[in-house]
Amino acid sequence: MMKSVLGILMLLILFIEMGNTQESAIGVNFGYGYFLPAGDLEERYGGHLGFSFNTEYQAKNNLNYFLEWRYLFGNTVKSDVLAPFRQEDGLLIGTDGLAADVYYRMRGQHFVLGLSKAIGQKRSKALVGGGLGWIFYKTSIRDDNRSYIQPTGLYEQLYDQRTNGPLAKLLAGYHLKTDNDLINLKILIDMGYGFSSFNKLSPYNPITKSSLKDLSAGITAYWFIPFRKYRGSEEIKYF
Repeated sequence: MMKSVLGILMLLILFIEMGNTQESAIGVNFGYGYFLPAGDLEERYGGHLGFSFNTEYQAKNNLNYFLEWRYLFGNTVKSDVLAPFRQEDGLLIGTDGLAADVYYRMRGQHFVLGLSKAIGQKRSKALVGGGLGWIFYKTSIRDDNRSYIQPTGLYEQLYDQRTNGPLAKLLAGYHLKTDNDLINLKILIDMGYGFSSFNKLSPYNPITKSSLKDLSAGITAYWFIPFRKYRGSEEIKYF
């Protein structure tokens, strides 16, 4: 699968439209989206949200180069790593002898270097693209009463299902941009292919695979804020 993804990315890179917008820009994107897991990721987590921030250079040949950071978070965690310590009624007993209020949260991050291609001659254009980077996931164990100390401190890595590995992603969508730049909105379908592994083997992790295919697909809305724009020899500074 990795070879197929890399092949698609290479085709996207080689696809350069003959038209020229005579305009380039440098700025940042703020994005927010929803993602559904697939593959091995679906065994551990459910649907989740993501906040994205990236810097982008939009070149005159309709190629956009970007460096992105995304923070992922969700409430659906399917693996119960504390199952061996539960009572018959499912409760976890804290150090105070009372039932501990323990719950799981999904957390993750990715870093991606990529490019996208704007297709068309109008200011609003279709976009296709992709990138390569690194992905991290983990299960965050929360205890509001701080009475259950089993998954804390030095032992945390035995329970947090922490993974990391290379990531390839594909993008497709639309960039809506008005003549006065008051609206500069991107709506992108985002497909991620992560090839990761657990940082630490643990007897409490119900998933025993040595390598994971963490797949996801979602939709993200980005708002582009330009810092500088260039039209021929003219430079326009926004900040």
